[in-house]
Amino acid sequence: MLVVTRMAHKSVQTDLTPKETKWHTYVAIFIGCTILLGVLIGGLTVGFHSWLEPRFSVSPEMLQDLGVEGVQLFRKHDRNGDGVLSLEEFEPLAHRLLQSEEIYEYTQDIDPEEEVVNITSLFTPLKLSSMSIDFKSKVPGTLDSLVGLRKWRTPAMENQTFGASRFKTLIPDYIDITDIGFVYDIVEIPVELNTGIALSSNRYYPPQLTSKSDIFLHSLLSMFHPRPFIVSRFAPQGTAAVIRAYNDHWLEIIFRMHAEFQLNEPPFHPFWFSPGQFIGQAVIHRYENKIHNFSLCVPTNHKLNVDMEWLNGNDPHKDMEVDIGFISQMELKSHCPSHAQGGKSADSSNIELDKWTKEISHSHATDMLEQHFYPFKEVKYYNLSEAITKANEEDKLIHSIILWGSLDDQSC
Repeated sequence: MLVVTRMAHKSVQTDLTPKETKWHTYVAIFIGCTILLGVLIGGLTVGFHSWLEPRFSVSPEMLQDLGVEGVQLFRKHDRNGDGVLSLEEFEPLAHRLLQSEEIYEYTQDIDPEEEVVNITSLFTPLKLSSMSIDFKSKVPGTLDSLVGLRKWRTPAMENQTFGASRFKTLIPDYIDITDIGFVYDIVEIPVELNTGIALSSNRYYPPQLTSKSDIFLHSLLSMFHPRPFIVSRFAPQGTAAVIRAYNDHWLEIIFRMHAEFQLNEPPFHPFWFSPGQFIGQAVIHRYENKIHNFSLCVPTNHKLNVDMEWLNGNDPHKDMEVDIGFISQMELKSHCPSHAQGGKSADSSNIELDKWTKEISHSHATDMLEQHFYPFKEVKYYNLSEAITKANEEDKLIHSIILWGSLDDQSC
């Protein structure tokens, strides 16, 4: 049987049967797909290896001079693997060299005779769906700047024991503990930062700390993540406290902290995780190294409570991305008062607080801390329903401000 096909207006004859023709067509398609698949796999392999491996080689002589660790250090900071450190790539290394920035492990000496406090960390990962970013939009062949956020699923330490004396560093010696409502700084901000100069975002490791209170707060936040910065890059910065109440034996402080975390390490670009605030509370014995209770958390009364910034390239102006999200639990707390080492944990019911000699309300204390960090809070702000009622009562106009987030927690 003859089969005639049309091709370029010419008749072409073939001696193949329809069955043989169909079989040959399948073979041709299979061979074509195999070749195409091979090309794709080869291209992907080259792209994958070009991302994993630097696009430069190290001579044996250079390897001998620098050593394996030296070459690895260079490659960690050479983010694009081109064998050259740009100023942007060199900056984090410069911070590390000039300011001795590296991961410091602060040892805590506990006197065998003093009481201890067991602190537990409660942590739920950030709700990724609360962010506006499209997580599928990553550019192929580039480093994933969100790798640190994706991997941070559990706290660095679930439990840690602290000497009760370390909590006394939250109350400076110059403080008059009977001065109810007095706001004081726990973490002092360097003078140069008061001029409005922002700290660099191109860093990975927190600077070395010397103040006992700074080291203590760093140790607390390290239970969440190993790279906390107790002085954030932008205002508001630092930690402040207010004496809320006292009696003959105990006093209570409320404190507010603005700190952030660096989630990435070289060669990944920096990723900053900045909770809107930490609010803390501690009941401390006035004369002895005893703690009744302690807590620290990121408030969850706003729909968005974490600011995030990261780089997708070396240019901090062109390659910076920002987003905000919600974390439902980021908390430290003691479950019982301080107790002797090696002994059975104390029962909180056995340590009763006497009636306070003098006190202010918790809301008043937090309002004072808000005004300390945000001077604009001296003007009272109301939500819309309250504003309408207030405007009717005082016969005044309403000035409305609409924000994506909250003005007073860095999430706007």
